[in-house]
Amino acid sequence: MVKSLADRGRPEKGLPIPCLPENGGMNRGDQMQRNIPLLRKLAIATDERFLIVPFSDIMYIGADRGRTVVALRKKKMTVNETLVSLEKRLQPQSGIVRVHRAYLVNLEAVTEISPWFNSTYNLMLENGDKVPVSRNYAKNLRMWFKL
Repeated sequence: MVKSLADRGRPEKGLPIPCLPENGGMNRGDQMQRNIPLLRKLAIATDERFLIVPFSDIMYIGADRGRTVVALRKKKMTVNETLVSLEKRLQPQSGIVRVHRAYLVNLEAVTEISPWFNSTYNLMLENGDKVPVSRNYAKNLRMWFKL
């Protein structure tokens, strides 16, 4: 059987196409990810140092007038990192999720859910702070708490 120019170099039908990295084995990024332990802490840059905070100490993270506020159990800090970048660094297992375009909240810290207007909610947290839940995230909230 004669192959056309377009078919030369292609595998025959039914044969698998090898999909290995260029070095022929596991790439360095995969190997490094396997050796990274799953930490339950977040490093937050403050002034000239990094504060290592357990996820359980974070009540919420919010955007306020162009600044990002991290509310811990006993204090609030303003950080230079954006809300989006902090959200990307949080692992799905952290329990800290987006509930509003300006807020991430620790679901473990929620003590009360109050319906608000237009299918929105307010969350009361352990430290007494209130965090709004927008309509866009209300469905997720009902799913997380099985409401």
